[in-house]
Amino acid sequence: EFQLQIAKIGAIIPKGKPLWVEVKKIDNLNDAVSSLRKIIEDSVCVTADIYKKLKTSKQESYPEQIKLIAKLEIQQSIDALKINTRTEQVIDNATIELSTASYSKYIEELKVKFIFDVNKSKNESNFYKAYFDENNDTFTAVTLEAIEHKVLYISEQLNLVKETTCEQYLEMQNKVKNIITKTEQLKRIYDSEIKKYKLDMANKIKLPFFIYTAKILQNYQQGMGIFLTAKGNSSIRFLTDADSDHDAIHHLSSGQLAVVSLAFCLAINKTYNISKDLKFLAIDDPIQEMDALNIHSFIELVRHELVDDYQLIFSTHNDASALFMKYKIEKMHSNSVKMIDVQSKFFS
Repeated sequence: EFQLQIAKIGAIIPKGKPLWVEVKKIDNLNDAVSSLRKIIEDSVCVTADIYKKLKTSKQESYPEQIKLIAKLEIQQSIDALKINTRTEQVIDNATIELSTASYSKYIEELKVKFIFDVNKSKNESNFYKAYFDENNDTFTAVTLEAIEHKVLYISEQLNLVKETTCEQYLEMQNKVKNIITKTEQLKRIYDSEIKKYKLDMANKIKLPFFIYTAKILQNYQQGMGIFLTAKGNSSIRFLTDADSDHDAIHHLSSGQLAVVSLAFCLAINKTYNISKDLKFLAIDDPIQEMDALNIHSFIELVRHELVDDYQLIFSTHNDASALFMKYKIEKMHSNSVKMIDVQSKFFS
């Protein structure tokens, strides 16, 4: 600034010409010098001692130092130092010392924010290669603002995935509910049809079943036969009397229950004609636990109802019962019964 001011003064003096054409008194020269000093002091923003220090400094010139400080882009320190060529404040040693102290304090505060922590610089997961491809330009290009935007983007994408997944689960839940509803409807339909079938079967076989039990249970103390019913929950029940609700299982002996089982099978076979093209019936020990009268009644039922149409195979461990059945059946159909001693034929 001092040099600039001298240049301005020199600009009004023609080169190669003296300041005065005529010789003037020394007082006039002193006045001119004093006027020039006054112009310089008013134009320069530093005191004489500060200027001497800058002049004797072997480092960069004062304007270059100003440029260097400006390059640091630390506006607070520039404002504190008050180094501005347009300011009217004159900078002296006290101003420099105060500004230097303020600047040093500011620098120390900055250093605290940037203390090096070796733990933070560890790269055990190799993030530098995975995310930056070990490229310094890529790394330095990442800013805190960009990271924050990335975090927001990832959060939004995560919420979007959660919403999509939730919608998918809700859709699957609705489909499962529809399947359950339709399955329950089908179950009710099938249960209803099964109950109807049981009732229809019971109604169809109740008469032949009653006749067969009546023919075999000759010595049944409460009547001639067993009643079959299917009411309420459509389960089939065997009753000892039409006016009674007591199940036959609580009134009959084991031999009589065997008769009920035989009569039930024969009634189904007779009603539904299960083996229409092949009249074949095999019963394992049908007269087991029967008394003599029930055995006689069963054989009579067989030879009058089944022998003409069926191929019969009966097994029994009682030789006498086997001979008796052979005798009774051959009285109506001679030489139609063949006895096989299974033990002697297959296990001897």
